[in-house]
Amino acid sequence: MGVFIDAHCHNCGRDWFVMVGSNMSNDMTFAARPVACRSCKAVTTANFKESPLKCLDCGSEQVEDFHDKGNWKGDGEKIVFWDGMSLTDGHYRCPHCGEFELRFGTG
Repeated sequence: MGVFIDAHCHNCGRDWFVMVGSNMSNDMTFAARPVACRSCKAVTTANFKESPLKCLDCGSEQVEDFHDKGNWKGDGEKIVFWDGMSLTDGHYRCPHCGEFELRFGTG
């Protein structure tokens, strides 16, 4: 079952609300996880059971996992854990402004 998470940038003020996970009817072929889309400049999702990863909003392949080198400071406490994916309440790079002021679970 999927869960909804929120992300807020404390620098530029942008907010995003995304669903991660899947449902019982598609869990073998679909696993939505949050990504930074360089095309949309947004926090969005991609299906991690398909390759290459594509933004589920705009279809761009210019997406990066938030755990890729340079997108997360490695800090914070776990707030979401799903199917091997975890997010913390730490500092991530905002895809809109580029600053390490994006935080998950702020709502």
